[in-house]
Amino acid sequence: MLYTWRDVKTEDFPLIDGWLDEEAVGFTGLDEGFGTYYGYWLEEPETIPGENFWVKLFCRDGVPAGVAAISLWEGVFTLSELVVAPELRGKGLGTAVLRELLAEGKGILGKPIHSAMAVIFPGNHASRRAFEKAGFVYASTHPDGDAEYYRYERFTFRPLEKESQGEILPRLFAILHGNMDAIAPTGKGYEEDESLWCSCIGEALEKEPRKLLVIRDGETVAGFFMYYVNGSLFMMEEIQFSHAYQGSGLFRDLYAHLAKILPPEVEFVEAYANKKNEKSQGILARLGLERIGENKNGNSYHFRGRYEELKKAVL
Repeated sequence: MLYTWRDVKTEDFPLIDGWLDEEAVGFTGLDEGFGTYYGYWLEEPETIPGENFWVKLFCRDGVPAGVAAISLWEGVFTLSELVVAPELRGKGLGTAVLRELLAEGKGILGKPIHSAMAVIFPGNHASRRAFEKAGFVYASTHPDGDAEYYRYERFTFRPLEKESQGEILPRLFAILHGNMDAIAPTGKGYEEDESLWCSCIGEALEKEPRKLLVIRDGETVAGFFMYYVNGSLFMMEEIQFSHAYQGSGLFRDLYAHLAKILPPEVEFVEAYANKKNEKSQGILARLGLERIGENKNGNSYHFRGRYEELKKAVL
């Protein structure tokens, strides 16, 4: 990491107060001094330092460069304050710090950051640019007009567009092959398997209401999810994450997204798991699905459960 991060101590307050010039005070909630702000948060009964509230001093080459205050409520991190030392402003440091915090949240806070909000005062153009360069996008304005909210989502889940299939499907097959070749090899060569799979998926996506979500981490394709909804049934057809993202919390983020887009009439969920893929079978069981049979060719088990139970298990 470019910066070293540590918890703020009370002896740091005079240093931080020295950074609170007219510009900083005008665009933060620190007009009564940093100690007052810090004490306010600690007095809140829900605040648990190190669990849902952090105030971190970040240093470059051992020299304090700024301070960040972060809270966590209902799975969303909020960057409520970010102050950079006056002599270091206007040099891209804010953007660099934000990018490092988002990428290294696990090491800095003890928790990975997948979703975050930022509170920016109107007119604070420098902060707005820094947050936008770090991946935040405008979300809303407070009804009183005294604050703007920007949102960051590490992962995006977007339907595969027909014109992108030729480029994206081979990349998705590479993820599938990397996960499944050792479990259920076809006996054919990679190129033959890829061609057949891409052709089959392309044809399948012509049929409504089947959907394929491409999952990205920035510009990196992290995985995909194929499904359809038929009345009250939600059918999970294929879910694959590349090895680098397995165990990263992506699974929960995917289902949080699905909870927003699936129609309210969905009551049941079904899925198939290859008989040789014990890991997938175990995941479906933990999601509350029960084995009710097999597929037609007998190489996969058929699972079924209630959608509300699945949401409770994941979210």
